[in-house]
Order: sequence, then structure tokens, then C-alpha cells
Amino acid sequence: RVLEEDTEDQNAIEALIRIDATWSAAAGLSMVDPIRASDIQTRNLLLALKAGGPYRVARGLAMEAGFAATGGHKQEARALQLVERSAALAERLGNPHAIGLASLVRGVVAFQNGRWRLACDSFRRAEATFRTQCVGVSWELESSTMFRLESTFYLGDLPGLQEGVRAQLVEAEGRGDLFATTTMRLAHMNAIWLAEDTPGEARREADLAMSRWSARGYLAQHWYYLIAAQNNDLYRGDG
Repeated sequence: RVLEEDTEDQNAIEALIRIDATWSAAAGLSMVDPIRASDIQTRNLLLALKAGGPYRVARGLAMEAGFAATGGHKQEARALQLVERSAALAERLGNPHAIGLASLVRGVVAFQNGRWRLACDSFRRAEATFRTQCVGVSWELESSTMFRLESTFYLGDLPGLQEGVRAQLVEAEGRGDLFATTTMRLAHMNAIWLAEDTPGEARREADLAMSRWSARGYLAQHWYYLIAAQNNDLYRGDG
């Protein structure tokens, strides 16, 4: 992203680049290796608070809220406080990306606390902002969409899940997006094939996703595969 500050101070420029690099790493890893991402995100927020402009602080606060939300009910108040601080900065700046992030993370907080309808509404607002007012936001869009579709599953809206997953698969395949095509075939998204009473197809789609994914370590996608496989076994009655 373009640096906000018009400066020739090399130290300041390097500090901003470091903030943006840690943001990119934390965002990119957040849905793949969240433990490592949370460490990098902490560094990003500390750097932003020390040297970044308000946009970078708003962005860092939003991501921090997302990680705080994984603590569930015990961390909900803190997560919401971080979201509100991020949203207030974003609105004051009128920055669409920061505004979209605040909506995305507000949805994550609702999602982590089982408030599926509220989560869906926030994710839809985030998607609309990212699609119509931002560029270069594939991660943000994919994250919003994935969380919205998983919320749709928990709401029991299987037709909505089927329509959404298929549309996302077509779009992701068209741009060669390995992360999106893998994730959309796993976890609860894989249930679209079970809803059609085709457990064999569901398992093939999950296996296809993992055949393209890294076998190094244990990443979030390996856990998503476990969910898909267990749902498949339960559907077949193979406890």
C-alpha cells in the first residue's frame, strides 16, 4: 500500500514498511497458521502504535480484535472494545478499507460467540465495502465470505450455503486461488455435497482440496479437513 506520510526520513519510511510487512504476514497467515499469525500481529500493532499513522493503527486494532475474539465469551468485551476503537478511527478517516475491516472483525466477534445472524449481517457489510470501494483486498473478501458461509451453515440455511459455496468455487478457480478453492471444499462448506446426499462426492472434494495443499506441519486447512471427514463419517452412520 502507498505510505500515508510524505516523508524523506529513511528511518520513518523503513518503520512504515515494517508495519505494512507485518500486517501482510499476519493477515496472510491468520486463516492458515493462526498461532504464528497472532505473534506477528502483536508486533504489527505495537509498531503501528509507535510509529504508524491512524490508518495503520485502525487496521492493527481490527486485526487484534479478531484474535482476541477467539477467546470466546471471556474475551468478548475486550474484542468489542478494540473493534469500536478501530471503527471510530476508520470512520473519522473515511477510509473504506479500515471501515470494511471493522465490519469484518465485528462479524468475527459475533461468530465466535454464536450470534450467527448478527455475524452474517456484518460480513455482508464488509463484503459490500470491499467489493465496491477497495482494490487489492482478495484476503479480506475471502475471509468475509468464508465466515459468512460458515455462519450460514450454523443457521441451517443449506440452500444458501450451496449457492454461496458453488459461486465462490467458480470465482476462485477462475483466478487460480489455492487458499479459497481449498477452504471452500473443507470444514462445514463441504456439507453442500452431503445436503445433496452424495457423501462420496463430498469426500472426493475434500481429498482433492488436500491433495493440492501443503503436507508440511499442521495448518488450519488440515483441521478443516478433519471436520469435513468427520461430518462425512457421521452422515454415513460410521461412528
